[in-house]
Amino acid sequence: MKTTFFKKISIALTSLVAVVVVNIPSIVPAFAQGVRPGTDDCPAGSFCLPNPLKFNNIWELLQGMSTLAVRFGTIVAVLAFIYAGYLYVAAVGNETKLKKAHETLKYVAIGTAIILSSTIVVNLVVETLSRINNG
Repeated sequence: MKTTFFKKISIALTSLVAVVVVNIPSIVPAFAQGVRPGTDDCPAGSFCLPNPLKFNNIWELLQGMSTLAVRFGTIVAVLAFIYAGYLYVAAVGNETKLKKAHETLKYVAIGTAIILSSTIVVNLVVETLSRINNG
């Protein structure tokens, strides 16, 4: 029981590290550029930091987070579909294993649908709230 829990935790942490490592090339240049004092973005005599996220408001941040979640979720979904297929192959006619494989495939399909529809929901909420704010 404990070994499977630790395996799942290690897989989750490894996946998180992989996502961060993949996104480092897009984050580092934002810190290297900086915002120079005396420009339009930074008044003279003050110290300014660049916006490393490159989002101008909370709505763009939500859309960016949704896009990242869909990208990460798609990778996880593909791996989960492969695992469900493996369960089907490994069942070799055993009814209880086939039932488990079928349930796994069903839950993976439901999870994938939720992940893919999350962008639609976030975009709908953002557009609605931005129209309310703009009049």
